[in-house]
Amino acid sequence: MVKFRWLKISAAFVGALFIAWFDYATGPAISFSIFYLVPIACLRWYVGRAPSLVLAVFSAVLWGLVDDSTRSLPFNQVISFWNASVRLFYFVLVTMVLGYWQREHELKVAEQEKMTADELRRLTAHLQSIREEERARIARQIHDDVGQDMAALKMEVSLLQKKQGQLSIGESSQKLEEMKGMIDQTLQSTRRMASGLRSAVLDQLGLVEAIEWQTKEFASKTGIVCRFQKDIGELALDASKTIAIFRIYQEMLLNVSQHAQAKHVDIRLDDEDGNFNLIVQDDGRGIAPEKIKDPLSLGLLGMRERAQFLGGRLTILPAAGQGTVVQVTVPLPE
Repeated sequence: MVKFRWLKISAAFVGALFIAWFDYATGPAISFSIFYLVPIACLRWYVGRAPSLVLAVFSAVLWGLVDDSTRSLPFNQVISFWNASVRLFYFVLVTMVLGYWQREHELKVAEQEKMTADELRRLTAHLQSIREEERARIARQIHDDVGQDMAALKMEVSLLQKKQGQLSIGESSQKLEEMKGMIDQTLQSTRRMASGLRSAVLDQLGLVEAIEWQTKEFASKTGIVCRFQKDIGELALDASKTIAIFRIYQEMLLNVSQHAQAKHVDIRLDDEDGNFNLIVQDDGRGIAPEKIKDPLSLGLLGMRERAQFLGGRLTILPAAGQGTVVQVTVPLPE
């Protein structure tokens, strides 16, 4: 870093010397005072205030040495000194103004970086909270469903073992049928938990069919009328992109059910201009503009981060009339 710093300083001084030589060579007909600001401005922006101020003084001295436009006038030395002083003040003033702009720029960049870091911290905490809630939910399901079914099955097996030889063939067959029913119930609970963690439809049928299936599930559970339209065939996306888009869609539907108070939802899939577009429009109460960019809206932030991870974008707009339109656009592989 120190080496590059001195290279920039040296380049700026060489530039000032070149301008001074060219200024002297062209004579008084052409003024190059403004061009001294080029190396001064570069040095101020990329290196610091002290070297740029030194270069400003250096440029003013060079100007005084090469400026022969006043030699034929009376008091030429006084006039040359005055010209050099005015230009020194001009160079220093521009240097200070550039410094102010640079500080403002750095403050804005630092503020944006701080906001981004805060958003990432909140998103990380939100994801960790979701992960812990998911673990707790799975633990409850295992305990309440699978655990209780297995405990009941164990009791039935123990009872059958104790009464071995006392039960008739018909009673034994009945007990075995009851235990088979418990096993089937346990298997259904296991499949339900696996489906909640990762939709089997996503693996078996692909993204488009999985979105259509999720739409039907959402409509049956919430009572919201859903209209599904697809102008696209199956997509050749890798597993990570497929899962990410599916999770974004699940979050869209979750926001509709929790916040929109909608009665109808339109879902459309298309692949215009080499992009995959997933558009969800509801007729609910809409979203406040300040909520769209609110860093505390962690659900929206999570969808936006997923879309950016895929190289795409998430757009949230008010719908015509009422409601909200949420669109995720992801570039398709060539």
